[in-house]
Amino acid sequence: MATAPEPSAQISTDLGSDLPASSAPIETTHDDGAPTDTHSTRLMLTTAAHFVQQHLHSQLAELGLTPLDLSVLSGLAELREATAREIAEQCLLSESVSERSLIELTQLGFVETQQGVHRITDAGASALADARTLEDALFAETSTTLRLELSSLISRLRDGGVLDAK
Repeated sequence: MATAPEPSAQISTDLGSDLPASSAPIETTHDDGAPTDTHSTRLMLTTAAHFVQQHLHSQLAELGLTPLDLSVLSGLAELREATAREIAEQCLLSESVSERSLIELTQLGFVETQQGVHRITDAGASALADARTLEDALFAETSTTLRLELSSLISRLRDGGVLDAK
């Protein structure tokens, strides 16, 4: 299993220091009277990512996976078969990081490799399905609304950092 840093090592656990002590956000109103949250979007996204990562990391560990392994396994599943370089490009990772994860996934029996081409095994497909079930349970989403909104946000950021849909 690839060793990923603890979530707290990647994102400070003090993310909430700018947040009020109570769980209710401080609200103000727009000129039209509609309430608006005073926390920055960056802070809210970072805080949400931290909590998701922390919870998912512990749940994936029970499957023998790290978030990095899940990313590589997901990328490989989308490609069906691929080289380490192709997987790295698919997952936005360096080739060396991809290769290390692939070695661990192969040792777990989740990936098989022949002549530099990697394929997901039945055990890997099962682990990936279990991991996706964990992700779905984390959000208790029965629809794809959240995923579609996040995909749109990521696309807009990738295409120039403009969050306004205009």
